[in-house]
Amino acid sequence: SLGCVMYEALTGEPPFAGSSTIEVMFNHLNMTLPAIERDDLMPLASVIYRATAKDPAQRYQTMEDLQRALRLGDTQPLLTPNAKS
Repeated sequence: SLGCVMYEALTGEPPFAGSSTIEVMFNHLNMTLPAIERDDLMPLASVIYRATAKDPAQRYQTMEDLQRALRLGDTQPLLTPNAKS
């Protein structure tokens, strides 16, 4: 959830849209996160991509992990919205 809030704060758009709550939920479950296109935001985008990964094992496991990534930059390989594991 925090990753989605961060995405919207950064881009000005919600990560997933739809004409109904059901459509938004479906898109959230089945669609990839739209890419953040600005090169100057890639370190933060990488953190957001990892925070919103579909596979829970790829997400930050604790808030401390997320806080560390925000403070120091993510040391994990760059994840993109289309990354698969």
